[in-house]
Amino acid sequence: MQQAKFRILSDHDLPQIIGLRKSAFQTYYKNAVNLSGLEWNRMDAASVHLGVFIGLELVSCLRLSVFASLEKLEAATQFKTPAEFKPPLALLARAATRDDCLSLGFHTVLRYAALEICKNNNIKVVLGSLEERSLRKSQLLGIGYKIVSRIIDWKDSYIKNEGDVILIALKNLNQIDIAIAKLKTSSGFLRLEQPIQPQELILNIQNWI
Repeated sequence: MQQAKFRILSDHDLPQIIGLRKSAFQTYYKNAVNLSGLEWNRMDAASVHLGVFIGLELVSCLRLSVFASLEKLEAATQFKTPAEFKPPLALLARAATRDDCLSLGFHTVLRYAALEICKNNNIKVVLGSLEERSLRKSQLLGIGYKIVSRIIDWKDSYIKNEGDVILIALKNLNQIDIAIAKLKTSSGFLRLEQPIQPQELILNIQNWI
């Protein structure tokens, strides 16, 4: 397999982002996902998108959104935001990886990059939501995420969940630093043609939602 390349995605990559999302989510969720919910939307347009390529093909992607509005964040996650969390708040979502690349550590590379970008923007809380049954749950708890809330249903979602849904968080900069240190040990970095340069992750995120 060719070595991989990391980069921040642009509008030029939009068709590949949507295609990869639909393929990955349908593989995992099967008939429980409404693929129209994965089309490009306003939140996508206001977010930072990270990707890993093999050749010219996008094989893993992740969306980083920054929220100033708790109301809009709660609409996105369907969770009440804990009172201790103050904006700006980051949400990592729409993670998708090509099926034959799931074991190669590319999602870990993207999560590392997203957390570094959050640190560089002085964002102190990073959130995510997922089904409790998800295989990714143990991985995220293992790098320091905490479960902060639980609901039984994603009511207005493009995914029909099976079992409880959890809201997880890295609650402060120390937890983000710990997660970054653990993520950096991933074998996914060894598969990159070039190391990620620190300057690549210095982005001034101006589009707060």
